[in-house]
Order: sequence, then C-alpha cells, then structure tokens
Amino acid sequence: MLGTIVVWMILQARQQERLAAAAAAGLVKSVQTTPTRVFSPDDLEIVESAMEASPAGTVQATGPAVGAVHRITVRNGGSTTYVRLMLEFAYLGNDGRELETKRHLVGSIRLAPGQELALGPIGVDGVPRAAVGCRPHIIWAEMERAAAGAAK
Repeated sequence: MLGTIVVWMILQARQQERLAAAAAAGLVKSVQTTPTRVFSPDDLEIVESAMEASPAGTVQATGPAVGAVHRITVRNGGSTTYVRLMLEFAYLGNDGRELETKRHLVGSIRLAPGQELALGPIGVDGVPRAAVGCRPHIIWAEMERAAAGAAK
C-alpha cells in the first residue's frame, strides 16, 4: 500500500512538471528591441546656442524665476543616427557660477551622420532671474534602431 502511494506521488509530480514546462514554453514571446541610449555622446556637438528671456506676457513678473527661450544647433560628427536627445541647460550668474540646471527632452527628431539640426524655440520655465548666460550640454541621445532605420 505504501509503495503504491509513493509511485502515485512520483507519477503525479512528473505529470505536473510536464504541464508546467509546456505552459512555460507558451510564455516566450517576441519583444521589440528597446532604444539604446548613449550618455554624453562624443559625436554630438552643440555648435550654436542662444538664450533670451521669454516674450512679454509669458515671463513671470515677480519672484526669483523667469522663463527663457533657447535655440540650439547640434552637429552629428559620428556614424550613428540619433532620434531623441536630453538637453541640460546650466544657468550661470555674473560670476560664472552655476545657479541652476534644467533638463529638456527633444523627441521626434532624426539627426543623421554629418547633419546639423537647429532645435528651437525651446521654452524653459523657472530660470533664475539672476542668470546672465547658459551652458547647454547633451546628457544622452537615443540611437535609431537598425530595423527602424532600414524601414525609412
């Protein structure tokens, strides 16, 4: 009697293992590749940068912050096509010290190798009123996927 129960338990365990393996095989799916981000890409260069206060009526009238509008030109000196950029604007005071930084995502672009792209106007709120200049920097850039590049 005990032997029969042990054999039955072993057979049940094997059957459950087979069912679990069959179910696990059904869970494997094809997944789209995710974008590859390059942090501080060496092949992207900001060749021109301009900052001005926001147009009248949109600048905060009181308080320590105002708005700014940026125009940036980026050159791709590499061999990779980029489709999104994260820019960082470091706002500088009279003495050259960094007062504050703000980030801005630039999406839906296509910056091919050898190409220059003018970005802007890029509006940024909450800029310190004491800012007299700005130092832009590219934090990261997303590379175009090979499949998406072949489709274009």
